[in-house]
Amino acid sequence: MRIPLVLLTLLPTLAFAHGAGFMAVGSPERIHRELVAIFGENAAFSARATLTTKKPDGDYVEPLGYHLRDSVLRLERDAQNYPFLKPEHVALRKAKRIDLWNRLVTASTATVLYPRLKAYIVFPNTPTDKPLTIERSALGSATLDGRACEKERLVVDNGDDAVAITVWRATDMDGFPVRIENTHGDKTTILDLADVRRDPPPAADLFNVPAGYTRYESTPALLDAADAALPSTGQ
Repeated sequence: MRIPLVLLTLLPTLAFAHGAGFMAVGSPERIHRELVAIFGENAAFSARATLTTKKPDGDYVEPLGYHLRDSVLRLERDAQNYPFLKPEHVALRKAKRIDLWNRLVTASTATVLYPRLKAYIVFPNTPTDKPLTIERSALGSATLDGRACEKERLVVDNGDDAVAITVWRATDMDGFPVRIENTHGDKTTILDLADVRRDPPPAADLFNVPAGYTRYESTPALLDAADAALPSTGQ
């Protein structure tokens, strides 16, 4: 029996506060522009990331892999670490071999890869004639867990509304962002980056679809393939 599609594919994006392009939420163009504003045009690094979603009922914490190369973002996620999934949904994802997923975002496309299924879906950019603007302002010096930082405020406006993002830039890392946060309504999304590796840069093959992967044109088609690969129960 298949659980609702929202639990399999959309739920991981619903937990984030509006405007969390740094977590690959939004159109590829907006995500790309936001990443350039935060990290710079030619940034290349790998980091151990911790995503904390603060809600009225508590904090939800998820570890994940975070890679950036020439403004192409790669997120590496595991259903086992995703705090919004129930154990039975994690087990079902494992059975379907979609419990691990990587998200690649360029300026024009967002690709979701499922390594265990060796499958992927490409979601193209949705063109819009509304201008996207990003304004930045300095918030002054601050300390984050004993670390000297300079705080910066980015206001991202896609023509419909404006979203504020706070970036904590570590002084001892030449202003590299070690925390990025966004609040929308009663939710706050905080991304902390640690164990940052900038030399050598991430391998180029992290940012391409591996050979032998099958492309599916829609989420239902991919899930049908996942269902077909399940062992028969004889019922």
